[in-house]
Order: sequence, then C-alpha cells, then structure tokens
Amino acid sequence: MDELNIITMNEVETEDVSWLWKPYIPFGKITLIQGDGGEGKTTTALAIAAAVTTGKALPGGVVSNPAPVILQNAEDSYPKKLKPTLAKCGADLDLVERIDEDECAGYVCICSVNSFNAFANAGRVISTTPLSSAGKSK
Repeated sequence: MDELNIITMNEVETEDVSWLWKPYIPFGKITLIQGDGGEGKTTTALAIAAAVTTGKALPGGVVSNPAPVILQNAEDSYPKKLKPTLAKCGADLDLVERIDEDECAGYVCICSVNSFNAFANAGRVISTTPLSSAGKSK
C-alpha cells in the first residue's frame, strides 16, 4: 500500500437501516445494553428475545413473524435463571437456542467477524453475556 485513498462523503453510498426495534436495535449491528449489576440488563435482553420468538411488537414497534434467537450467557444459570425468565416473558422456548458448551470446551468466541456473521445468519438476535464475565463458569 503505497498511498492512502481518500474519498469524500459525497462518494459514500447511503444505505437504509433495518430495525428490530427502532431506533434502538438495528439488524446486523452490534447493540450493547449497559448498566450496573442488578439493573435488569439480562431481563431486558430476555424480554426482547421473547418478543422476537413470538413475533410480538416491542414498545412502539410493529408485530413481526416469530424468529429464532441464539442465547449465549456465561454469567447466569440456564436452568435456574435464564429459562425461567424466558418463560415468564412468554418466549417460545422452541425458538430459543444456545450453543452446547460441552461440545466446545466451554469456550465460544463471538468476537470475530466470521463467528458473529455465522451466528447472525442463524438467528434474529444474539444475546450474550457481559464481556467481563467471559470465561467464568456457571
């Protein structure tokens, strides 16, 4: 690379954004839910996942077709917290999938673009754990 190619913003093609929940969660992009412990980040993510699996509208949103969700969480117990919370939120549990950590030695990285794209093509929403919890056992 001998020289730097510089273009003007006039040369950039604009693209429409598709939304899961406008203006908060776009499709095909990474969305973070940030907050201190105990503020409801996991419950919020699971409520969104439940809405996706049943096709129910998110607040201010529109009803859509039910779609699968991939849930990956290193912080909370699937049988003790995640499944019961999903059920309370009304999720279609047949459309909520998770990676079998026993098959991958308990380590899954969705940080790489290739992994993220593979997961994104398999489901509408990927819900994962806080980065600070990565590698912790449940």
